Amino acid sequence: MDMDYAQDVTRDRAPGDLGARMETDFTRLITSNRVPTAEERVSIQTRLEFLQGRLQSLSADLPAASTTVSAQPRAVQESMEALRSVISVTRRLPDDILCEIFRATVPPDPHMSTKEAPLLLGRICSGWRRLAYMTTPDLWKNVHVVVPDKAHLNRLCDAVDDWLSRSGALGLCVSLAVSDACEPDSDNIATVIDVLTRFSTRWRRVKLTLSPHTTLTPLTNLRPQDVPRLESISLTSIGVGTWRNSDAPLDVPWRKLPFLRTYALRKVSLVNLGGKFLTLPVIWPLLSSLTLLGGGLKDSTIYQFTMQSALLLLRECTRLVQLKLCVTSDQQVVAMPEADESSKNHLSTLVTMPLLTHLSVENREYALPNALHFFRSLVLPSLRSFAYEGPKYEYEYSTSAHRAILPFSPLLGQSALERLTMDIPGVTRAAFIHCMELVPKLKALRIEPGPGYDPWSPVGIATLQPTMSAEDLVQLLTTSNHLLANLRSLEIHRTSQLTDQAILDLLLSHGRSLRRLDVSLTRAREFDILPLVDHLVARGLDLRLRYLQSK
Repeated sequence: MDMDYAQDVTRDRAPGDLGARMETDFTRLITSNRVPTAEERVSIQTRLEFLQGRLQSLSADLPAASTTVSAQPRAVQESMEALRSVISVTRRLPDDILCEIFRATVPPDPHMSTKEAPLLLGRICSGWRRLAYMTTPDLWKNVHVVVPDKAHLNRLCDAVDDWLSRSGALGLCVSLAVSDACEPDSDNIATVIDVLTRFSTRWRRVKLTLSPHTTLTPLTNLRPQDVPRLESISLTSIGVGTWRNSDAPLDVPWRKLPFLRTYALRKVSLVNLGGKFLTLPVIWPLLSSLTLLGGGLKDSTIYQFTMQSALLLLRECTRLVQLKLCVTSDQQVVAMPEADESSKNHLSTLVTMPLLTHLSVENREYALPNALHFFRSLVLPSLRSFAYEGPKYEYEYSTSAHRAILPFSPLLGQSALERLTMDIPGVTRAAFIHCMELVPKLKALRIEPGPGYDPWSPVGIATLQPTMSAEDLVQLLTTSNHLLANLRSLEIHRTSQLTDQAILDLLLSHGRSLRRLDVSLTRAREFDILPLVDHLVARGLDLRLRYLQSK
């Protein structure tokens, strides 16, 4: 507590027994975190009553007072606030209750900032600092570290070491990002990772941002026994170039990271990291979640993971529950799959994942036979949520006609799919109707805009059948009752090809069955829909319409 407050409290003596001794006691209470006794609380209440009377007296005389005297009401008021803090409920809270409050203030991935908990808690008072720093280790078990430039690196490393040292013996959740100030060709990232590895025996969830310029030595020195509690690892690469520990851009030195073979590992996420994942020293049958993505740069020199390689790897992942996958084009094109899926050749290539409930595929394969072969090879009886981004295809099924096809259609009839997400470019009316008919129990449909064109189709291949816009899709759903039999949630995002009238028609036709409609539009509002459907909102419809703000 500020010493000025203490001086203000003792400036005016209370009558009777509140003499110099009590004034000294007040000062000690205000400048410490000691909880006042019952007797002291009574004395403070008496003091407050005295100061309240003095404040009223000063306020009454204020119009005629001099400038010096007019400052006294403010000083008395501050003195009263200081005394009230001494007898406040917060001061009397037991330590275990305060610790629970502290835990509730810490975000899941706290930044190392004195403006946020838990560091902020230690700046309030010595008592809180003792509780936060020495008594509550779980405040320090999570941390988000941002790698700085060289000038601030040593200070950050010391702070990271201090932070994690306060976490006792608890399992750690650590994430590491790279600031714009970090020199691209420096070893700053490796230096911070080296500090983190000192606590590797307590790692539970680790998320690291790497760079091809990163020296992986701090990680290559780890063995499975060094990470006995590691459940989840997420590695993301930024930038391009050849990794220091390898000879080619795609050759991430996975074999030199033996710690990934720990028996505790259940979740793996790798983004923009080559693609030669078959060399990873992971115990694949133990995984429940796997993410292998190529990042935003669609460059085959940075990421390359063909559908055939993916099938080989997934054959080992028999216990996956969640899978996010980016697959790329293969120079070899397989023969067009037979219509009869019970053929012996097809059965020999099946990949069964009986527990998989969530699947997301970013497809960069332009050859229809490869894509069909991939999706027909997957057996996913428990699939409930599926997301797809990538090309749709046409193929010539007679000398005079072409048929549009969604390559993932073979998946849809295998299970009771409840949620479907897909990008709209390249989708034809016939293909969409066929898709919806395969998922009669679908409860949620999400339509994404996609890139606006199909970057993975070979040059010179044009779409012969007209594709759908968001307007076409909504009009089709409006007039086709059977396509919306069980649909409860519809999302359409980042489109300009959808009128407010089409949205209104959909709501008036199916608003009673829909529970949620979420539409974001890259255009201004044409008219206000809400007054026309307020009866639906009153019945519980969650309606979210977002428009481009007009300038």
